[in-house]
This record gives sequence, C-alpha cells and structure tokens, in this order.
Amino acid sequence: MSRRTAVAGLLLTAGTLALTACQPTAGSAAFVGGQRITDRQLQAEVTEGLDQNGVRDAIAQQSGGDIGEFRRGVLYREIQNLLVAEAARRTGAAVPDAEVQQLIDISGGMDRIRARNGMSAAVVTREARDELLIAELGYTQGSVPRPVDGRDLRLPGAQQSISAAMQVGQGYLVQLAVELGVRTDPRYGVWNPRALRVDAYANPVVRLAQRPARPPLL
Repeated sequence: MSRRTAVAGLLLTAGTLALTACQPTAGSAAFVGGQRITDRQLQAEVTEGLDQNGVRDAIAQQSGGDIGEFRRGVLYREIQNLLVAEAARRTGAAVPDAEVQQLIDISGGMDRIRARNGMSAAVVTREARDELLIAELGYTQGSVPRPVDGRDLRLPGAQQSISAAMQVGQGYLVQLAVELGVRTDPRYGVWNPRALRVDAYANPVVRLAQRPARPPLL
C-alpha cells in the first residue's frame, strides 16, 4: 500500500543553524535540553523494531544489513517525542484517542504499519499521537484553519488540512529544538536542526538532501 504524501518543507527563520553533535557521555545517545535518551532506551527500541516480521530482511536488501539508518530513525523518533511532549506542555495541545486510532486505521492499520516501519504497537500509537499533536500546534500556534469537516480524518478535506497544519507545526518544533538544544552522540549520528532529523555523522559534512528515515503516517 502506498504512503500518503509526506509533509514537505519546514518553516525556517533567518540565520544559520549549526549541525549539532555532543561529545560522548557514558550511556547517553542524545539530550533534548536537560532530558536524556540513554543507550539502553535506544537499543531496546531498535531491537524491538528489528524483531518485527520482515524488518531484518528489508534492511539486508536495502543496505546490506547495515542498521545505521534504521537506528538513526529510531533515535529521531525518541527526540521528536520529547520535543512534542514539551510543546504540548507549553501550549496545552491535546488530541482525542479516537482521532489517534483513525490515523492508524487510514494509514494501513496497526499490523501493516508495524511491519512497514519496524515499530511496536506502543510506538505506532505514540507516533500517531505525536503527528496529530504536531498538526494541533499548526492550528493553535500558526494560521492554519481547522477543517470544515470536523475531526473525522476519513474525510479528504480533514487529511489535507492536517497535512498543512503539520508543516506549520514542524516549524514550531524547529524553534523549540533550537531553544532547548538537541545534542546527539556522534556514534549514532548528528542532529540536523534545519530538518528535525538525525543524519549520518560524516566528520562533520552531512548531506542536507538526505531524507528522514520515516515519512509521517498520514
């Protein structure tokens, strides 16, 4: 099943944003402000993802078994989750459980998303909620009008509106990430604040045209 079109582009303020990596800190994969993502947390989610049916075979075919890109995608999700949680705390953004389930359903269903992206059921649910919260930031902190069709994601108008709101919401996260400071251990990659992703560490040149490891569910 083909994915829906991923949100393209981010809102950027003027000025140069540096690629950020931190010196290795024992047991740490990344920091988001004062919050720490540990090696153990990262490895647990990577292992859980690799254990999903077909994931190891797909990685073997696409990258000769090198799990570096997969691991960077997992670390990106962990960082995004902390950023979204802080944004929701500051703004009061919230989404109903029914809307989260709708996003999962229209994106292929739980089983298909798990197999396609190498995620546990809990991570799929967390990712769906995060994406809707990013859209909520676009509605409440930006100028995107809410869909006239209400919150029923099965309606085309609602899906288009949410995609537009996610683009604006990502701009809010860009600024929040700069304010808080995101640092990654170079063992896992380098944080790219322009695009909210973890890029391969290339000492220190990174190809900015590289795509995120996983497009949004919607």
